Order: sequence, then structure tokens, then C-alpha cells
Amino acid sequence: MSDAQNNPKLFELAPAEVVVPLQVTHAGHRYRVCHRLRPPAPDDWYTYEAALQPAVEELGDAAEPSFRLVLRASEAALDLWTRLVRRVEGYVLPNTSGHDFSRADSEGHPHEGPTGGLVSSPAGGVGGNADWRELIPLAHKEAAVRALTLVAPARADAAGPNGFFPLAAEEVRVVLEAAANGAAYPRLAHRFRPPTVEAERRYRRLLADNFIVRGGRTPRTLLPPRLPALTRLYDQLILGVEGYTLRGRPLASSLDAVQNMDAWHKRVAVEALFGGLVAETSHSDASAKESAALFTAETSE
Repeated sequence: MSDAQNNPKLFELAPAEVVVPLQVTHAGHRYRVCHRLRPPAPDDWYTYEAALQPAVEELGDAAEPSFRLVLRASEAALDLWTRLVRRVEGYVLPNTSGHDFSRADSEGHPHEGPTGGLVSSPAGGVGGNADWRELIPLAHKEAAVRALTLVAPARADAAGPNGFFPLAAEEVRVVLEAAANGAAYPRLAHRFRPPTVEAERRYRRLLADNFIVRGGRTPRTLLPPRLPALTRLYDQLILGVEGYTLRGRPLASSLDAVQNMDAWHKRVAVEALFGGLVAETSHSDASAKESAALFTAETSE
């Protein structure tokens, strides 16, 4: 996210379109292109996550097992990009001066270019009967989809305000940072009611849920989609958000966040909420290694 320019404006949840500028390299040259997408709806994200089909494969033998995470990342990104794309800019066909291609091109209709003029595509679409979307390199499509997922927990402060862990707090704040439309948004706050023990249990059961498939060359553990359940947890616990707007206005209530927050932001926020509930020993790595060495020496005698 460091490549995005810091922008003091709030993160808009209902833009007319999502602008994804890309800098790409081809044949020793650099180019700037742009993909314009419609904002993804929750169902788009649910379909994308399901299409990833994450699985853990067990490799090697029983004595020295190893594991590999398998994702259908390219296929999932291609499907999502195809459903969201409206127009691309900065591409050129042979013997032309450059075009901006839109969905209308695949039907042979003219469309409005960035300078306001109408740009007509060849009959039947770009390249005769070809769909212009098929001409865009897969790597460009994957990069455009990755840009939609550029949201992560902000770096935690070194210590709490007074050094004591707050019990029975009225709310828990999770701060995210994101990048969108070429701008950085470093302070996106989600205010949650403190999770109950039962809510923590539901979250842990969700992470532990998987299916083991045997009978093939390598045993596989299938990880089912979690995004729908994570968004439900978010909706149950959210109190309010800061740093977002909806059609230019700040979100005024928890209901606004439930109904309009981007599903991927919900996922990252609720994972940060529960992922932050961890406890570690106060030993440093060095002292831990020293203790392990002493323990090994004692047992070997």
C-alpha cells in the first residue's frame, strides 16, 4: 500500500466505479493502463472465495510429512474480473492509434472514450468476432482483482494507553488500512462490542471446520468458504465505523455498516478482532531457545 498516494478523503463505499491504475512491463517497456470495474457486491465476494477452493495437500511420507496450500487463484480472479469489468484504458491493437474498450465493444456498439468522443470497435468486437476481454493478459486481470483486496490491519501500537489490559470495555476498536483508486486510507476504524466467550468459540469452530478427502494420490484437507459466516459475525458485533462514506456522507449507524460495508473489509476487520485475542509468554526468543536447550540437555542425560 506504500505505492498509493496518501489521501485525506474518506473511503467511499458506493462509488460509481472502481478505478484500478496499473503499471505493467512488457518486452522491456513500461506502460500505464487502467481498469474500471463496478463495485463488487457481497455475492461477488462469496463467489470469488468459493472459486478459490483452498485445500491443503499432504506430501511426502508419514515419517517426514510436508504440506502444500493449493488455491485456484487465477481461475477465481479471472471469473471475478470478467463479472466486474466495465472498461479498460491504455491498450492498443495493431495498426491503430489506441482504444479504450468497454463492454459495449463486444456487441459492436460505440462507447464514449476518456476525452468525451465516441470510439467504435470493429464489427463484431475487437479483432472481428473476438471479445476484447479475452485479449487482456491474465496477469493484468489478476492484478486488478488483487487491488480490490488491498486492506489489512494497521500496525498495532507498541503498548496500550496505560499498560493495563482493559476488561469489560464498552467497545473494541479495530483499525484497518486500505488502498483504492490509487489512494491510501490509513485509518479505517471499526468499533465492535467486545466478543463473548461463545462468539470466540464460534470463530474458532469456523477456523477448524474442514473436510479430509482420502483415496487419491495425496490426502487433501478442503477448507470450506468462510466469508459468509465471518460477515455474519461482523454484523452481530459491529457498533459503528469511522473513515468511510456512503454516497458522500459518513455512515451514521451500525445498520449502515451492516448493509453497506464491503464484505472483504468485514472479513479483514473481524479476523483482526478475533486474531488480536492472543496471548504470548513474556520470554524473548533468546531466552526461549536457552530454555529449550537446557531442557534437551537434561533429558539426554
